[in-house]
Amino acid sequence: MTVMTLFTENKIYTSESISSLKSFKQISDCVLFNCSAYVEKIETGEKIAKGNVTEVGLLNYLTK
Repeated sequence: MTVMTLFTENKIYTSESISSLKSFKQISDCVLFNCSAYVEKIETGEKIAKGNVTEVGLLNYLTK
């Protein structure tokens, strides 16, 4: 799953603009504390999210 945008507070946010959202920290905390997906570092040093497809999409959206 790929999350493209977030609609909240009557505005659309992309992954590039979401960090400007006042409630970004709270949204991130809610996603992180309520999902079973995790980030794993592979041999090349790259970090890849693994687990439930929906949760991986949310993690990727929040961390890009």
